[in-house]
Amino acid sequence: MKKLILTIVLVLAINFVVAEGEITLEEFDGNPDDFSFLSSSDQITYIKQIVVFTDENVQIAYDYFMDSSNIVTAPVVFENYMEYKGISITIDPGVSSQLFNYEQEGVLRGTAGQEINVYDFSDADEKIKIDSSGNIFIIDTAEKEWDFKGTLSAKVMPYGFTDFSLEEGEIAGKKVQLATFSFKEGTIRGEAMGFAGVRFDRQTIFQFDQELEELTLSKSTIAGMDEDLSLTIKGKDINLPNKDMIRKGSLTFKDGKPVLVGSSSDVSVDGFTHVTKKDTTLQLLYIENVELDKLNEREKKDLAKFSQLDEFDKVFGETSAKFASSKKKQKELEIKLKHLNERRAGYTEISAVETELFSVISEVNSAGRALRELTQESLPFIIEREDINLRYRQKREKLYEKLVPSMRPEGNHFISGKDYVLASGNGFTTKLEDDNPVFPEFQLVYEDWKTQKREGRFEFTMDGGEIILQRESETNRPLALSAKASGNVEILDGKWHLKTDGEDIIGKASESKDTALVASDLRILYTTDSGEEKTYDLGVDTSYYPALTFEEREDLLQEKKRLTTEIEKLTTLIKPIEEDALSLRSKRSEYTDLLYGGTKQVAMGLRTQSRILLGDLRRAEQRGTPEEAEQIKKEYQEVQEKIKAVYLELNKIESDPRFLEYIGLSRELNSKSYHLKRIESDLTVDIGERKTGVFGQVISSEDGNARLSYSEYLEGFPVMKKSDIYQYTREWFDRESHVTVGGQLLEVPEIVYFNQDKLALGIISKKQECIDTQFRLAYEYARVTGRDICYDKGATCLSDYPGRGRVFISDWMSKSTRTYEALVEGIEKGRSWEQDIEIIPPERYDGVQPGDVILRGGHAQAIKEVLEIDGRPYVRIFEGSQPAIDAHILDHVISIDELRETEDIFSIYRWKFRGRGKTKEKIDEIYKLSTGTVAGQT
Repeated sequence: MKKLILTIVLVLAINFVVAEGEITLEEFDGNPDDFSFLSSSDQITYIKQIVVFTDENVQIAYDYFMDSSNIVTAPVVFENYMEYKGISITIDPGVSSQLFNYEQEGVLRGTAGQEINVYDFSDADEKIKIDSSGNIFIIDTAEKEWDFKGTLSAKVMPYGFTDFSLEEGEIAGKKVQLATFSFKEGTIRGEAMGFAGVRFDRQTIFQFDQELEELTLSKSTIAGMDEDLSLTIKGKDINLPNKDMIRKGSLTFKDGKPVLVGSSSDVSVDGFTHVTKKDTTLQLLYIENVELDKLNEREKKDLAKFSQLDEFDKVFGETSAKFASSKKKQKELEIKLKHLNERRAGYTEISAVETELFSVISEVNSAGRALRELTQESLPFIIEREDINLRYRQKREKLYEKLVPSMRPEGNHFISGKDYVLASGNGFTTKLEDDNPVFPEFQLVYEDWKTQKREGRFEFTMDGGEIILQRESETNRPLALSAKASGNVEILDGKWHLKTDGEDIIGKASESKDTALVASDLRILYTTDSGEEKTYDLGVDTSYYPALTFEEREDLLQEKKRLTTEIEKLTTLIKPIEEDALSLRSKRSEYTDLLYGGTKQVAMGLRTQSRILLGDLRRAEQRGTPEEAEQIKKEYQEVQEKIKAVYLELNKIESDPRFLEYIGLSRELNSKSYHLKRIESDLTVDIGERKTGVFGQVISSEDGNARLSYSEYLEGFPVMKKSDIYQYTREWFDRESHVTVGGQLLEVPEIVYFNQDKLALGIISKKQECIDTQFRLAYEYARVTGRDICYDKGATCLSDYPGRGRVFISDWMSKSTRTYEALVEGIEKGRSWEQDIEIIPPERYDGVQPGDVILRGGHAQAIKEVLEIDGRPYVRIFEGSQPAIDAHILDHVISIDELRETEDIFSIYRWKFRGRGKTKEKIDEIYKLSTGTVAGQT
């Protein structure tokens, strides 16, 4: 037992002595178990001598390199060791062991938070690199280095590439979320929930080219982007945030904003779709400025109190549309009734229309009352909101004039700001989408007794030109734009196709019946290649009668020939039986006279009385008393009974066998004669089929004179597009005159017309009549230019009222339309009253100008501008009215030929101004009104 114990102690003692004394390099036989007994220097020496790895020295290398500090002492051996393991890795000789960490399990951590397991790279084509700073890189097969952050996993796939996974981190400086990918030919390909600051709605396939900074996707949805995103996104059918989209091509972002549309691309950005041709790009710029930001913030703050009007806007839109629809129907029925009476249609036909009209009048009045009740409380806020919108829009326009010129780059560019767009260049098309924030299209219309959403369309193609677009209509109104253009630009506006050619703009309307394509009013100032400025106007709701086309004229001539022949035949057939029916005809005439009047015995027929009573009923229900309305209904029914009784007697006469043949032929003759008369009128005046939508060139009043003419003043007078027309005085029904007249000023004005253009003028008197609008404008022109104007045959002039211009205009407004009708009549009879006005006879209508006053049976209108449409001159007319309402522009333009043939025009005259007045340069604010405001401003 003692011998055994001694032996054990001896062995332990011997071992202790070996550890203490170590093993020399010469004594080391390659046993991995003894390697740790070598000194540090011998270990290094041994490791560095390894050229080929065997099973024995692999274990030694494994143990030795478990300490990261040992890796930097023999980086080449470590690289060879890894290569023996099927792993390619390079280590910068200058790297400090303090900058990275390597663990036994193969986990390698870099200085910037990178982490990989080197054994994941066994037999991988990709390499690992540690640089002098301790950063870890992946080197792909194209020798492209990829830096990363986070824990990167790798899996060598059987079909020859490596799948990398990164749950959260970065690749090539780009953020990555839940990504699986591979490296190929300098690109990253894979799928992820997020890459490069782009977040997807699901795992999405992508490709990233680091050199181009380009992310390629297909049929993908991007749910969000980093605010500082700087990257090109390329591909097809890519949904972007905020309804933006890449249908094909590419879109480059900088600091989170789209800044460049690539060539052969189709993208939507901020409600605009841009399409570029091959080898063509488009720069996107945004008007940004501290002063502009402050202005927009102040506007937002000022408009905040009107948020409660959002619901009102919706209800108001639908209610006003109902009213407008009923009014339209009423007008159509009134015209139809007029034509039926003109051709003396039968009782059943006329009565059916009258009954329908009677019902529609009640609908109109009911809708009108609902509208007045709705607007009574909210209209002051609406007016205030629109004033604020207008004021800030005008301030922005001044800022744009200062900011935009300095920010314009070379090449194709598209610059946008609130209510403003500038496009310049060649080879691209831009389309306004319905929901674009710059020019949002007004979409709700009331049609066929229900509210429908209609699609707007506005786009332009640049072919070596430039266009600047600015909004002219207010928010929640149909879109109206003003434009400045030069060079070659092609515009599609709803059904309208406009194209410039360097000299003119050619406009053509599509014949498509597609009502979904809604155009926007557009006024274009076009600068020709020679530097001449021309103004063109597109009014989408304006109607006109074009000249007859060759086909229409031929059809009318054929119809005229046919009717003439048939009338001759009917006349021949009637003649033999006229004598037999003579007594019955005489008796019948007594009854038809009762119906239609116009004779000494019957001045006003029952049909005329019925029409007047229908008008009285409409006015009484709107502005009269319930008692008056009931009384008129009673009288209307009495007249209807009389009409019915007359027709009963007529039926007795017309049912007489002697008369049946005659009356049948007579009615047919009257109908055909009526139609022949209308055809002859259309041929004489050259009137084709009525069309809605007018495009024409404004015939400028600019005469080159240094002094501003009245026609120039009126043509340029500011217009508020697509506005509501307000009535400012209380209206009451005057039964005796069969009209409604104005009374005291309303605390809240009423809306009488919707979405119509008006002059930025307002009223200055509660007693203001239609002629007073013309007095006011002539006075404002004389006042601002320093010229003189007179009335009362030159006896009373503005110059007689120094410093008291408002007294002058007030006195002048005491004169009525009838006064000027008498004045015109006197001049035409040779009296010398021509100091005040100049009469324009019909043979000189070709020379009418803006500002010329049209008198038509107790009503005064004036010409706002002269348009040339398809080579034919037309006039755009505006008017005020009694009760006092805004001076508004009518939505129908009239050809000069129509003007000559219009029977109710009493006369056209032109104001005579005295003195030369100031030159244009000396007039500071041409449209500064006597009320202290500038037209178009509050």
